[in-house]
Amino acid sequence: MQSAKDIKRRKKSISNIGQIAKAMEVVSATKMRRSQRIALDTRPYVRSAMEVLKTVSQKTDPEESYFFGRNALNAQYPTIEATKKIAVLLISTDKGLCGGLNTNVFRKTEELLMWLSDSAENNSSEKSPRIDFITVGKKANEWCKRKNFNMIKSFLNFGDYAIFEETTPLSEFIIALFREKHDAVYAVYTNFLSALQQEAIYRQILPLKEERLKEIIAGIVPTYGRFAGDGSPISNLEAEFPPNFKWNFEYKFEPNIKIVLEHLLQTFVQIMIYYIILESNASEHSARRMAMKNARDNAENILKELNLSYNKARQAAITQEISEIARGL
Repeated sequence: MQSAKDIKRRKKSISNIGQIAKAMEVVSATKMRRSQRIALDTRPYVRSAMEVLKTVSQKTDPEESYFFGRNALNAQYPTIEATKKIAVLLISTDKGLCGGLNTNVFRKTEELLMWLSDSAENNSSEKSPRIDFITVGKKANEWCKRKNFNMIKSFLNFGDYAIFEETTPLSEFIIALFREKHDAVYAVYTNFLSALQQEAIYRQILPLKEERLKEIIAGIVPTYGRFAGDGSPISNLEAEFPPNFKWNFEYKFEPNIKIVLEHLLQTFVQIMIYYIILESNASEHSARRMAMKNARDNAENILKELNLSYNKARQAAITQEISEIARGL
């Protein structure tokens, strides 16, 4: 049995860890709420952009844009025969202490790679497509290096609250990559469902499809919690602006409608990537909050056991001293 002095020293150490975990839990909860608020505050801009896209779509065929893929691929996902190069945007955290969040993202990435490989075999492709990685976060960078994946670009230190201007270099790099070399771009990230639940998912972000953009933006509204169902959800956009929707007024486009369309679609891709980063931010803070809560609860449980052990050791020492005094009389 440990001495009372050793147990007391350990109690102090565990108590300090519990206090640190509690402070980090409070900080993470505050950051999580703020990151959700930032995401929701940008929704009015997205709704207006969707209106403009509906208007522009009535004047020209949006599928002429390279954002919709080479040869105007209309399938929900391009076939493996048509995709020779694929880029994967892998988003993780820069810091640890967030439970299994990064591990789940890496498992989902392996699942995506397996799906791509199986699809190539099922479609009798001559060879599997080449896969390049763009990483966001220190943990993703380290994981790709350990796995010897072809990592062509790495972005670090986006901070606790990503702003649109910070994510613009990332989105511009991905757009240039898709324009020049790659046939499809996937994103693997953590989708924020609630303060207690985050889900690692992968989605194809290029070639662009309107329904994919709606799906990602609708996911910004959490399933449960304080911000669940805040306002009129993005998912109602299709009901408000159906495919055959007609405006009763005319727009004038300068310099011409195709240039406006290209600029609008580029902005949409930038918004999509920005929202993915925001989802990951909120998920990181939520996961770290839960990890710190569990650490604090475990510290309290250990302290209870140590208090019991300390009292037993102290009582044993007192009993021994009384026995020694009694034998000396």
